[in-house]
Amino acid sequence: MNKKIIIIIPIIIILVSLYVFSVNQIDEKRLASTFEFSAIYFEDSHVVKISYLDRSNHTYTVILEIEGLSQPFQKKYDNSSFVEDVPISSTPQYGWKTTPVTLLINNKEFGKLILKTEIVPYGQPSSKVIYGRP
Repeated sequence: MNKKIIIIIPIIIILVSLYVFSVNQIDEKRLASTFEFSAIYFEDSHVVKISYLDRSNHTYTVILEIEGLSQPFQKKYDNSSFVEDVPISSTPQYGWKTTPVTLLINNKEFGKLILKTEIVPYGQPSSKVIYGRP
């Protein structure tokens, strides 16, 4: 009896660990095909244009945050898409890598997600979007 318990307990632990890992794993390809997110700086107008699109239309809310500015920016949206023009007086002293743009998304299909990207000057390739969970 004791030998069976000693064998069964590690098997249960392994199965539960595999389940938890698979549930928390993020399918980046699926997210990339569902969400569109960019942050582009237009130097001539000193504006960062931030755009978000959920192709599934399952977004309940989105909180947009821009850190690293003299005045941090935060705004909440209640729909599956937006375009926001954020005035910025000049390029940050240490570059755009010090100014991440983050979305906290509450989505019917994916639950709570975090999307993060960097601001890029107009005409340059878009920065990679990082997907995560809060």
